[in-house]
Amino acid sequence: MKNICKILLIITFWLSGDILSAQINFAPQVLYNSSQGNNVHVTADFDNDGLSDIIVATGGTSISKFYLWMFKQQSGQLNLHDSMKYTTTNYLQCYSISSGDLNNNGRKDIILSYGDTVKIFYQDTVIGFFNENNSQIFVPDSGMVVYGLECGDLNGDGLTDFAVTHWLNENLNVYYQNANQGFTKVVYYKKIAGRNELIVSDMNNDGFQDLIVSNGTVFSSLSNGNMYSFAIYLQDTTSHLLQPPLFYAMDTLTPNSWNSNYCGGIAVGDLDQDGLKDVVVTREQETFIWHHVAGNPVFLMNPIDTLNSYLGSAPVVITDLNNDSKNEIIVSHGGHSDISVYESDSAFNFSNYSLLFQWNASNNCQDEFSVTDMNNDGWVDLITSHELGFAIRFNNQGVGLNDAFSDNINFTIYPNPILEGILNVQYLLPQNTTAIFELFDITGKVVFKDELRGFESQESFILPNLNNGIYFAMVTAEGIRKISKVVILSKT
Repeated sequence: MKNICKILLIITFWLSGDILSAQINFAPQVLYNSSQGNNVHVTADFDNDGLSDIIVATGGTSISKFYLWMFKQQSGQLNLHDSMKYTTTNYLQCYSISSGDLNNNGRKDIILSYGDTVKIFYQDTVIGFFNENNSQIFVPDSGMVVYGLECGDLNGDGLTDFAVTHWLNENLNVYYQNANQGFTKVVYYKKIAGRNELIVSDMNNDGFQDLIVSNGTVFSSLSNGNMYSFAIYLQDTTSHLLQPPLFYAMDTLTPNSWNSNYCGGIAVGDLDQDGLKDVVVTREQETFIWHHVAGNPVFLMNPIDTLNSYLGSAPVVITDLNNDSKNEIIVSHGGHSDISVYESDSAFNFSNYSLLFQWNASNNCQDEFSVTDMNNDGWVDLITSHELGFAIRFNNQGVGLNDAFSDNINFTIYPNPILEGILNVQYLLPQNTTAIFELFDITGKVVFKDELRGFESQESFILPNLNNGIYFAMVTAEGIRKISKVVILSKT
């Protein structure tokens, strides 16, 4: 019933006949426990051994305390190294976490938020972890919850700085690290007042880090705060301060609409191998792509592609999952136990997505979803936080499709619309695989069900007497689900 309800909200999803040859597999997920409460995580090489580790911040329990949990990678295995409890004065949730060398000693430190407060835990170089006594507190804007937090060199001096945004606050606060291991605060105007995500990246290939801020809410305290989906602050190559923001919107026709431009997630990466950074933004059942165009100051003003998406699209990342030098788009879905993956064709066009089951259903904010090689095998893995810790789907490029997804499973309905009550399915399945074919009406009721067999390539079904309208076809095989919209116009 849960899967049927999900189908009801899918508005359009066409499967093209283009079968992608690249195979992407994942092993069954592995669950790692920290403790109950809101969990956010950050990955980095914290002990300078060349391997990625992970730190989880646990907060939001009924008592006023947090935990930091450090899992270190050794010989391709991830094990709990240490944990630390720290106290707060109130019951507050931790929504953001980042890492960087924030005291210029050659080791990664942790910076996290709880309530309106930002706290840096400097790494102890003796024990290799974090000490409550070796920390520093900042309150950039009192009273409003910190949702946006990110580290990076934002003035080109080789030192790690950090940027902070607050819920319903129009200020963008950047703390520039100085040579004396202190910080100087500079306030910029962000206009986008909401649950912001922050990304630090060189967006115009000038060798200096820039800042991207998303509009992550459907409500704004500013009269024009919802007019933009994200803003890019380019770093000035002379002053090394951030230039006035460049704003971009999904909806440029009715930009003042209360829900027209907010983002579920935002990511930056090169989607077409031209050496330029593109931007992907998610919202509900849509994914938007802004392509960086040479000769344009940064981007086309409007998204060049709009993709159909799964339900409740939230954090998104861009990375190469199968080491074919082409990046995929990976979207998590808040409140749903699935991750969707878009793979491009040879012309770098994205259209269809594949669904990958993920046990937890709580990844709603930026620091609850990430991709990193967590077992040192050269393939990036998927990491999602949940109420009890985090889960990893390890990238598995071996043979076999169990509990994995692949574009070796695909199907097309023809003709579409269906005019004579006969539904034809052209499909691709692995040999000796049996798939379940189901047709749902818009109420979620199964109106037709049959099997597809891997030793065949097409099947024709005579449908029962169905009313004209929109239906959804779903093929399920080896834990993989593919969905397509079907229109029936048999009755006159």
